[in-house]
Amino acid sequence: MDNFVSNKIQQNNELLAEELKQRREDRKIKIETVAKKLKINLKYLQALENGQLEKLPAGLYGKKILQEYSIFLNLDTDFLTKLWEMETENRQKNNQQNIFSYKVPKKSYFLTIPAIIKNLLILLSVFVCLFYLGFYIKNIVEAPRLEIYSPADNLSINQNFIFVTGLSEPETNVTINNEPVLLDSKGNFSQKINLSSDLNTISISAKKKYGKQITITRRILVKPDSGSLQ
Repeated sequence: MDNFVSNKIQQNNELLAEELKQRREDRKIKIETVAKKLKINLKYLQALENGQLEKLPAGLYGKKILQEYSIFLNLDTDFLTKLWEMETENRQKNNQQNIFSYKVPKKSYFLTIPAIIKNLLILLSVFVCLFYLGFYIKNIVEAPRLEIYSPADNLSINQNFIFVTGLSEPETNVTINNEPVLLDSKGNFSQKINLSSDLNTISISAKKKYGKQITITRRILVKPDSGSLQ
């Protein structure tokens, strides 16, 4: 339908332009001369002869320019005016169709944007919830942090006691040889451990309520003369 209307406009424009230009050339009159005599802007007369009626002023003023030019060239003014009116009517129909076809996608576009944003927000919320849930579960079930500052492993000493110091996460249950140890607010702990006169194994364990347990072992050798050094 759009092509049909466009073709009709083109045919009307070409016919009108051909009538004007052919008659002027037959009379061997320059278009600049006509513009001066009729006191009409030269670009409007050129638009008429090029079939570019859309470049003329809209409404009666553009129609008046065509009529004056056709009278000057002694052409059938009624016929050319009829072509003008048909071209104007067809152009209006074409513009209305273009506006309608523009408005529909535009409306659909604006209706689609909120739906896209809504879906993105839903996906984002689900992702955040899954991420938080995964982080929360991991934090519960994984073994807690446990660092032992002293003593070092495979240590030889000549005294029958030693201090075990380290760091774990607050609210974690820490035990040394199955004996609970108190932690401060930052997770630090220090505990005196009595040793026997031989090879001693110290097991430091940390465990959350529902998580895995982590155990670090320290082997301490007390030298035979350790008793005399107490």
